[in-house]
Amino acid sequence: MSSPESSKAVFPVRAEGRQHPRLSFSNLSIRYRLPLLIGTLLFVIIAISTYASYEGMKASAFNIARERLVTLTNYLSLQLQQQGAAMTTRSSTLANDSTIRTFLRSPSTPAREAAVTILKQMATAQDTNNLQIELWSSAHEPLLTIPETAASVAADLSAEFRQSQAEPFKAIGALRIVNGNPVFAVVAATRDETGKPIGYLVRWRKLAGNAEARKELTDLVGNQAVLYIGNSKNDTWSDFVKQVSKPPVNLPTLTDVSQYKREGEPVMALGHPIGGTPWFIAIEFPTGPLLVQANQFLRRMIMASLFLLAFAVTATVLLSRNITKPLESLTSAASAISAGDHSQKVKVRRKDELGALAEAFNTMVGKLRQANLELEQKIQERDRTGKALRESEERLQTVIENL
Repeated sequence: MSSPESSKAVFPVRAEGRQHPRLSFSNLSIRYRLPLLIGTLLFVIIAISTYASYEGMKASAFNIARERLVTLTNYLSLQLQQQGAAMTTRSSTLANDSTIRTFLRSPSTPAREAAVTILKQMATAQDTNNLQIELWSSAHEPLLTIPETAASVAADLSAEFRQSQAEPFKAIGALRIVNGNPVFAVVAATRDETGKPIGYLVRWRKLAGNAEARKELTDLVGNQAVLYIGNSKNDTWSDFVKQVSKPPVNLPTLTDVSQYKREGEPVMALGHPIGGTPWFIAIEFPTGPLLVQANQFLRRMIMASLFLLAFAVTATVLLSRNITKPLESLTSAASAISAGDHSQKVKVRRKDELGALAEAFNTMVGKLRQANLELEQKIQERDRTGKALRESEERLQTVIENL
């Protein structure tokens, strides 16, 4: 058996445990538990559906941008390829003009003047992209420059000359930066009757000429996109007006839709080599404008979700009160009955399960009151009967004593 001291030591711990019950969800009142449960479930459902819808819109916007990137990149690369082919064809036609052949074979003064006249017809003022035109000998030495006051561009054209020595005897050179401007050379070989090169016609041209021409290209692309062009060697890149930094990815990777940052801004980019040239074209879409509609949709969904959540929680609070109020009335009446007050009744005017419970409770209370009355009557009758017996006993005792 345990000692009294041990019993006293255990008793305060139990009493303290009763005074401080552990807080848990199951200990919460239904009044608070129901709104908390429904609000949490609704919040989770709304959050998941909103996130899924937002991701779906974002994915749709990116898919549309990818399709547009592919279409525009292919279109522009084809257009530039055709323009390059047209420039080389025109240069080859001019390079094999009889006047140019005569000058290259015998660079006399009359032949030079005739060649200058022919070349000036191509270097018109309307051609704003034209920089200068040059004639070179088969030994890769400059012979003539139009305008005649212009100095030859200090650039190594050995690769272009080498490419023009064989079919198709014409080539477009790599991009170079001259005086801050991106330029390129169109080289065509002048051939004699046997097809042997006797000289070269070099046309130096600017990419777009000015910012207006670049803006026209950008407007053609749309979506705040930026168009870039560079060498396939990935050494020189331009935005058609000035030199720019090269893409931060390898060109083979850029042939697929890629995402990276340009000057700290995230972009989606796609590149494509330009056939017949040593160039590579790239288009960049800022991803920020692509997400404008998705972000607007997300904000609208958040506002609608907050309104719906507030409405649902409010409705749940009212519903829980509608449920707990009759239960509180039942609890209060039960407590009064247990204290001996059998006059309590539950006033619930409902036709649902709680109304049926209240009606059954009131019926039970009525029967309990009736049973108590009957019990009290029986007790009173028993008391009267006992009193009469006691009086009879007292009279009998008096008679006996008198005897």
